[in-house]
Amino acid sequence: MKPGVSRALAAVMGLGFGLLGAGTPASAQESQFVGVAMFAESVTGGNGEDGALGDFDSEFDLSGGRICYYLDIDGIRNPNGLAIHEGDEGRNGPLVVQLQLPVEPGDETCVNVERAVMDRLLANRDDFYIIVTAIGKPDGAIRGQLGH
Repeated sequence: MKPGVSRALAAVMGLGFGLLGAGTPASAQESQFVGVAMFAESVTGGNGEDGALGDFDSEFDLSGGRICYYLDIDGIRNPNGLAIHEGDEGRNGPLVVQLQLPVEPGDETCVNVERAVMDRLLANRDDFYIIVTAIGKPDGAIRGQLGH
């Protein structure tokens, strides 16, 4: 086997073990995948964008120090923000990671995030939420807990 091929195979195998090792601590894996369904009804105070919804599909790349994601939203007029905040379901909390809205729908977007922050997010998913804000909806158009 060529050296480049064996390194590529080892990388793919490492990713596969990360997918299979759902019970393995975050620190033992190279990446973890997190998918979050977001709804207007989940916005604290019930002030979300009526009928809006979205999906946040991400890979927490622990060795690379970044979160890469796809965002699919529907029914939101003028989205202007995307972030991860700390807070239990039904409670607002402080900003933890400022994310970027994709330039074009379907684009993969990546942001650099400290390893310690990613470890904390993955270890306590129910304590964090994703929120999309929009013009006229500064407290959120849609929201979803990382752990759901």
